[in-house]
Amino acid sequence: MIRAREILNAVDWTASSSDFRLAYAVLMENYDEAARLMQQIGRKGEFVNKFSYYVWPLFNEFRETEQFSTAYEKVYEHPYAEKLEEDAAATSKRAAEVVDAIASESDSGIHERVVSGEREQGGRGADDDPASVPLSDAVAGEPS
Repeated sequence: MIRAREILNAVDWTASSSDFRLAYAVLMENYDEAARLMQQIGRKGEFVNKFSYYVWPLFNEFRETEQFSTAYEKVYEHPYAEKLEEDAAATSKRAAEVVDAIASESDSGIHERVVSGEREQGGRGADDDPASVPLSDAVAGEPS
């Protein structure tokens, strides 16, 4: 990590975009500066957006700080954890809808006809389905 810091410190980041300066501040664990840059960037930077704060590994440790929580709430006007809970609830609801749709399709007999290989006009049977080929055969390139 010391060598990485030396390399990062050898670069003059002052002329770089706020997004890159934010990344640099986070990597240097200068969380006060990172929070200031978050607020300067606002809702959408050149590369950084709301989604970035949730999924980029760059922000893993920073997300756990008070500086991050405060800056996030100022930029997005809601607490970070609150949005996570809302997103989790929405994802769970959507997953339940997909499961219900699959169950309805199965109840109508479509699933059973496809699995048994029965063809409907213009349809495909199980023998035509690449997913029905055993993995070992698919890797060898020979259909079963």
